[in-house]
Amino acid sequence: MGRLRTNMSETERVAHKRKQADKRNEQRRERYHADAEYRESCRGAARNTWRNTVGTEHPELEREKACLEGLSRVEEVAVLRPLVVAGAATEDTKLTLTSSELAPLLGLAHVVMLHKWQRRGKFPRPELRVQVGRTHAEVYTVQQARKLIEALMLHYAVKTYFFDADEETIVRLHAAM
Repeated sequence: MGRLRTNMSETERVAHKRKQADKRNEQRRERYHADAEYRESCRGAARNTWRNTVGTEHPELEREKACLEGLSRVEEVAVLRPLVVAGAATEDTKLTLTSSELAPLLGLAHVVMLHKWQRRGKFPRPELRVQVGRTHAEVYTVQQARKLIEALMLHYAVKTYFFDADEETIVRLHAAM
């Protein structure tokens, strides 16, 4: 290989470093495929890096825990609102939750995620209408909210994320309504 020239131009120096890096990466790739212990240590290092930059070690436990805490807080978050029948407010009132109030109880960071789930058909839309100020809003009853949280909590007990392909959970959520 010989000694490195000291009078290389910047372009030659960059090309030389790139060649060395490519050679080193090729050796790492070969070792990764050949050595199971090295492969596991690389995967462990990648997981640790992800945990340090993204967050929790077990996100599924965090979501399940958030749902469990949400289940205990449903009644304190719910608001007594007058029901709307045929476009007019009635004297009947019910404890209800809007999507914005339900999202944190489901362990979601923002209501936007719940709205995306509703648009995709993954999560049922509220069926009940109530009077909120001068407008009407669609809301969940406390009983519906509890069933929805429980259904999602069952999902998070076995899976980390909620995908469009999780048909069993989607059916369970829609059955909760």
